[in-house]
Amino acid sequence: MTAKILLKTFFIIICWLFIVQSQNLEKIVITGSVMEDKTDKNIQFAEIVFQLDSLRQPVNKTDQFGFFIFRCTSDDVGKSLKYFVSAPGYQPTRGNILIQAINEPIIIKMELSTDQVPPVHLAGQVVEAKTQKPVPTAQIQLRIGDIILPDTTTDDSGKFSAPLIADDLGRVITYRIKKQGFASRYGYLTLSQENPVLNITLNEISLTISGYIKKWKTAEPIEQAKVSLALKSGQVAVEYTNSWGYFSHFFPSSSNADTLYYRIEKKNFRRLGGKIIPTTNEDVTLNLALRPISAPPFYKNKYFLIGSAGLATVITTLILFNEEPAEIENLPLPPVPPEN
Repeated sequence: MTAKILLKTFFIIICWLFIVQSQNLEKIVITGSVMEDKTDKNIQFAEIVFQLDSLRQPVNKTDQFGFFIFRCTSDDVGKSLKYFVSAPGYQPTRGNILIQAINEPIIIKMELSTDQVPPVHLAGQVVEAKTQKPVPTAQIQLRIGDIILPDTTTDDSGKFSAPLIADDLGRVITYRIKKQGFASRYGYLTLSQENPVLNITLNEISLTISGYIKKWKTAEPIEQAKVSLALKSGQVAVEYTNSWGYFSHFFPSSSNADTLYYRIEKKNFRRLGGKIIPTTNEDVTLNLALRPISAPPFYKNKYFLIGSAGLATVITTLILFNEEPAEIENLPLPPVPPEN
């Protein structure tokens, strides 16, 4: 009983500190405009993709006056804000901004595309492996080093085109192709000096894994449980359970006896992991129950008590060591491209 009171007190104070800290964060506003390089003409509705802390922000657009606004917090002061700007008829441009407490307006210049200096694009087509039919609305995710490029999708003919800048030529680009009902494809290529082309074939699904994740004893559904899945051949996926505790994912089976690894995680529950060797085109059902993490009596529990002074009181933190499953396999990882 004492342990539960201590834990509740600790979590309440942590939540309170988090709320206070969030309220103390000042809002930082970065403004600027996008202009034509030679004429200083404002460029309307240019698309700007910002990247902060290796996370791509939602696409921003300039207004009818070429003006844009980006908002962050004082916690981001001193960080580098990367940007990628594209607009029809102009050469895409890329750069970065050092976030400061007080920011001067940013001016981004773009050059016109001409016959002498045509725009650079990564173009290609995505087709289905067996029928060679085009795959529309496939999502193309691209990255060069630590720079995330704007996402694009294939059209009705399975074709796509992603804008690049001239400095990208000769560098290594990492790609990932996603489409519901198909296995995701990932890899990398070196952008040639000519207009780069990336043609990809996707395999249709041939293995379905689904199931329900529930609480041990009560059988209540667990929502937003993280389900990590991987085939030994290298295909990986992460799904989350819905309000009924249900999840589902599709994999193409690469061999007659490919090993499927799984790992189920949810905060305040013990993690479960294991493996299955499915048959090709077999539907796999994975119904599991997670045991909640609780504070058993002191004489049965492994624990440390750590005392710390703060907020004019002493907070005692109880750290519980819970047993892991006997075997948790490491999930295979995608290949790592060479550094630029």
